[in-house]
Amino acid sequence: MKRQSIPRFSVDVKTLIDPHFFIDYSFVLYCCKSNKVKEKASEWFCREEIMAADNDADNNRHSQPLLFSEQKQVFAKIELLQRSQDDLSAAAQEIRHILDKYLECPTLLDPSLPKLVECLSRGYLQRPPNEANSASMLSILYLLSKVRGWKHIVRFLPAHNEHILIVWEALQTNRSSWESIYILWHWMAVLSLVPFDVQVMVAEEHTWLSQMLALARQQCHDAGPTREAAVICVASWLSRADVWSMQWPVYEVYAQQIITQYTSKSHTNSLFPLLGVLKVLNTMLKTSRTDREQLVQHFLPFWEPLWNIGEQQKDLLVTHQLIKWWARMAAAHLPPRIAPWRYQRGKRLLFVSSDTTSEARNDESIENERETIWKVPDLVEDAMGRILFALRNSSTVVRWSAAKGVGRLTERLPALCADDVVDALLETIEEESDDDKVWHGTCLALAELARRGLLLPHRLEEVVPFVIRAIHFDASPPSSSSTATSSVGAHVRDAACYTYWAFGRAFDPSVLRPFLRELNHAAVVTSLLDREVNCRRAASAAFQEVAGRQKGNVPHGIDILTTADFFSLGNRTNSYTKIACSVAAYVEYRKPIINHLHREKLFHWDISIRTLAANTLGRIVPLDASYFCSIVLPDLLENSLDMKNLHVRHGAVIGVAEITFALSTNGSLSQISSKHMAALKGLVASIEKKRLYRGRGGEIMRSAVCQLVKCISQSRIDLSVKEQVQLLDSVDACIPHPSESIQNDACQALHQLLIAYFPRLPEAMLLHWVMYPQNSSLPLMQS
Repeated sequence: MKRQSIPRFSVDVKTLIDPHFFIDYSFVLYCCKSNKVKEKASEWFCREEIMAADNDADNNRHSQPLLFSEQKQVFAKIELLQRSQDDLSAAAQEIRHILDKYLECPTLLDPSLPKLVECLSRGYLQRPPNEANSASMLSILYLLSKVRGWKHIVRFLPAHNEHILIVWEALQTNRSSWESIYILWHWMAVLSLVPFDVQVMVAEEHTWLSQMLALARQQCHDAGPTREAAVICVASWLSRADVWSMQWPVYEVYAQQIITQYTSKSHTNSLFPLLGVLKVLNTMLKTSRTDREQLVQHFLPFWEPLWNIGEQQKDLLVTHQLIKWWARMAAAHLPPRIAPWRYQRGKRLLFVSSDTTSEARNDESIENERETIWKVPDLVEDAMGRILFALRNSSTVVRWSAAKGVGRLTERLPALCADDVVDALLETIEEESDDDKVWHGTCLALAELARRGLLLPHRLEEVVPFVIRAIHFDASPPSSSSTATSSVGAHVRDAACYTYWAFGRAFDPSVLRPFLRELNHAAVVTSLLDREVNCRRAASAAFQEVAGRQKGNVPHGIDILTTADFFSLGNRTNSYTKIACSVAAYVEYRKPIINHLHREKLFHWDISIRTLAANTLGRIVPLDASYFCSIVLPDLLENSLDMKNLHVRHGAVIGVAEITFALSTNGSLSQISSKHMAALKGLVASIEKKRLYRGRGGEIMRSAVCQLVKCISQSRIDLSVKEQVQLLDSVDACIPHPSESIQNDACQALHQLLIAYFPRLPEAMLLHWVMYPQNSSLPLMQS
């Protein structure tokens, strides 16, 4: 749509609202300075939306071919499959190749999805002349479900009485492709939604229904995707009131047998049947239209045997389903309500001011809830204990299900019980502060509580420090941290960014204002300096959400997001050396960036991160030279002689080198105190005296010392003759090293050292150093 007559604001609103730009309308209002300008922006935006709605037909006509460029080609091949008497498997394969291209962006198919499903299902129902083409149509439907998801596909499948027997007959006879069987079971599940009594839909309902459910139960033993489709079909049909009374007793006996077989291990292949039973029970608890109390009473016999299975369960697939079972069964035992005591921010529209009375209403709701305390069933307490323990499970999927279970149960509990849940989460982190799985699960649970309004404002003072620690979480493996070559924690930082995002959406700006300064600093530092690209982008996205929601609490939010966007943060070197320096220009974020670089990233286990951190510190020096001279440089000089941790002393040495050169370029060397200048001059001699070249990591220390000598020489620091000779001896000792990289670093250091301190050195001595790496038989020349 062509946009004209754009009002002039303090920022380029046209750029911000442009659909090709990543910042949304919330930031337009955030960056507008006056209420009058905000009103104009709102009016303009609404006018644009009305114009877009009036031109929907034109937009669809022009955009659909652009989104799904092969649309005509695909529909033409589908029509051939419907009419041709020949086997057109090649045409179906071409459609498969076309749709596979949309796996990374499946929403592009949405405008064409209803017509695609309709054509394929109608063609199958009309029975193409060639049976192979019928199977191809079902395979294409499966491919659509793989690309877009089965929940989007089944909405467009036809569901009429006459289709039941057609699909049932196909399920009985079709054994050519599991893809066809997968789609047919989903189709049969959709047919359970036909709003007629089963006796009206099919004449011989008892025989047909029993056979269909028996076949579906057999399919639930399969190890592949067809089990999931058959499970949904069974749960959907059993959820009907007219089928429940006839078929549930049969299925209950079958389920008890499967659970007994798994417990007694009488059958070696009892895992997948158990998964099928658990999935059916969980799906019925989620979607069943049967009376809730009746459903719970019929499901109670399964509680104890499944509880016993969960006590010593190690299979992650079973544990995942058990977590869902405990959460949904416990929720079914609680009143079907959303907690009245939850925090309610009010209207969530970005251009509408938040309700100032929401906090008063929240306090009143909490007091009313405290007056109406009711007993929570023991079964719910037991289930919550199991779910909280699952937050430390080794599987990410299990932890995520447990976090959602905590949220679902807590929103039905009294306020006092919900407070106990938060206490349990915080105690778990304090007790196992080094376990990345505990941190990850707890962050997900806190995010779910905040997103649902179950984390009340008075708990933020306790929770926010844990979130900030989680945003920076980076734990080394159990081995010695001085020799670690990897770490865990990327998933924790990603989950912590989700928690920060949830806080920004859930709480009113006045509530979150006291905590946003530290949270924003942590998010910005992570978005710029994290090692993993997904964490940088997650922190940036969360910061974007908070900047839009928490109006006035995020200084320079728009400017930072414009610089540190999704694409620019994709390159780590660019993020460190350019974007971080640009953001450090803002005083509010300068100290957090500098402190994180020299206290964390300079001592990182990855040598490339240490090198980037040192380079970035050197680029930031001109912004605050006095802080570097008084705080950063003394700290690094002390850590340069660390005897225990190689990462610390290596990062400190290259950090000192880069900062020294940057201070000299900026003309700020005079700000270094005499004590620290003396330590800087004697740093190379101190390293040699402590024999830090020896042992594991000696090579990278030699390289770091060569870089330090190079930077000292380039800085033209006044050295005594003795100190000059010491530097020359150190470089001379590194030149014959077997490592080519150390030889190159030593030669560069020697070049700068000779220019700075030995400008009149005899030519014979220069030739000696140049030729020595190539001819090791030459004797060492004494300085």
